[in-house]
Amino acid sequence: MNNNSAKIVGNVKYKQKDIEFWTKDEFQKVIQKTSKTTYTQRLDFIILWFMFMTGMRSGEAKALTWRDIDLKAKTVNINKTLIYKSANDYEFHKTKTKDGTRVISIDQQTADFLEEWYEDQRLMVHSKFVLSLDGVPLNNNYINAIVHDYGELTGVPTITAHGLRHSHASLLISMGENALIVRDRLGHADVRTTLDVYGLLYPKSDAEAAKRLEGLLDVPPE
Repeated sequence: MNNNSAKIVGNVKYKQKDIEFWTKDEFQKVIQKTSKTTYTQRLDFIILWFMFMTGMRSGEAKALTWRDIDLKAKTVNINKTLIYKSANDYEFHKTKTKDGTRVISIDQQTADFLEEWYEDQRLMVHSKFVLSLDGVPLNNNYINAIVHDYGELTGVPTITAHGLRHSHASLLISMGENALIVRDRLGHADVRTTLDVYGLLYPKSDAEAAKRLEGLLDVPPE
């Protein structure tokens, strides 16, 4: 994608109907407000970073166990979602759609942050859950509260935990990734779903398409 197209996507407002998200610049402000000074602050950081960089649904993220993470291969196996009732009463369910069961790749920086969090967490508590403060799954409000509080602290638009999923999609689109890549990472049933939700974020430039067609084919001499 050329710079102009990336700029167009970057300028799309979070006020799009039914889509609330943080742009890369807004998330940069948020993550700068986090800290790794305390154990709880480190969890706040990894929740915000990990969900922004993967686009996982909240239930998928809460269900994620360390067995689902391969730090060497830099992959995350998303194969379930978690229904939370209480700290001692929760259930694992299948992902929202068949295609929601997926393996996605993560970048080296995210893998390093996860490894750092794993070491921090095991010094405090034995937990099979990746995103856990005390060994049990996060409650239904935990992630939403963190996203809301850091948004307010930073002065960026207020979004929900699901807004981090939209933010990841927006980031991919601004990087020039096509709808198939976005679909696969988010686990949509088909690309139509992806385009229905995020189609307005894709830059539309008929003039640029025409320029790319010019001189594409050889013609016989006159």
